[in-house]
Amino acid sequence: MLSNARFALLSLALLSGGALRAETIFQCRIGARQATVTLENDRLTYSYGCPGRPEISIAGGPTSGNVSYHRTLFGRGEHQILRFRRDGHSYLVSAIWAAPSPGGSEYVEGRVVVMRGEAILRELRCRRGEGDMREYPVFTRLPQEPANPLPEP
Repeated sequence: MLSNARFALLSLALLSGGALRAETIFQCRIGARQATVTLENDRLTYSYGCPGRPEISIAGGPTSGNVSYHRTLFGRGEHQILRFRRDGHSYLVSAIWAAPSPGGSEYVEGRVVVMRGEAILRELRCRRGEGDMREYPVFTRLPQEPANPLPEP
């Protein structure tokens, strides 16, 4: 027999067609705006703008051709980049993480870089300590960037 909580979750999933709410995998504030990347099934969505009113939103996944991934590992850390493409522009979501040193704290740096071709048009830095991103299984199924498309900060 199902408990009331499990019954409620099962009912909600069935009513919504089995789809669960999108998971936020990257989020940071940039002034009054925010940058987010959400994941729902294999669909990644990049949004930028005021909370609840994005100015830009780009969705894609492993087979869409407009989202790619790069990961650089370094001693005790990593740099991950998701690239979303639209209309000749790239929106690169960058997350750098480093493990804490003894007695220290972890390092997290997030940013969004807007490019046209290879030219950087804008670089938006997240508030200090925001913009962390774990590696998700869907990332391995995305087209992989052969090299880091951004200069290290």
